[in-house]
Amino acid sequence: PGCLRSESDDVIPLLVGFTGGQVHLIDPVHKELSRLFNEERMIDKTRVTCIKWAPGRADMFLVSHASGQLYTYLADTECPVLPPQYQVARVGEGYSHHTCKTKPLRNPIARTSINGSSINEFAFSPCGEYLATVSQ
Repeated sequence: PGCLRSESDDVIPLLVGFTGGQVHLIDPVHKELSRLFNEERMIDKTRVTCIKWAPGRADMFLVSHASGQLYTYLADTECPVLPPQYQVARVGEGYSHHTCKTKPLRNPIARTSINGSSINEFAFSPCGEYLATVSQ
């Protein structure tokens, strides 16, 4: 699991992923910002393998888990006790992408399954349009 810095100049939020599947968003400078995602481990119980801010977005981040799931979160949206309900948005060879059908949106707002194996790492293309994953 890792910590990453935001592109924002006024706030330096860090994302920390844990082996129990939780994700902690903190600002070590201002200390007002502290939010825990997947606190009750209802979304995914497996360890966080990679965590990154979405390119060009200071309010959205992606988290991969050992389960092979990749979740998209909005930093300003609370994570409810019960996991959101999803609907299939896209299916392709080796992957399926689901979006949250609950209104208002709940975190995580999207879930992507890739090949059903653990995602060890992921990276965005330089243009921010594509996502590469490394799995076992």
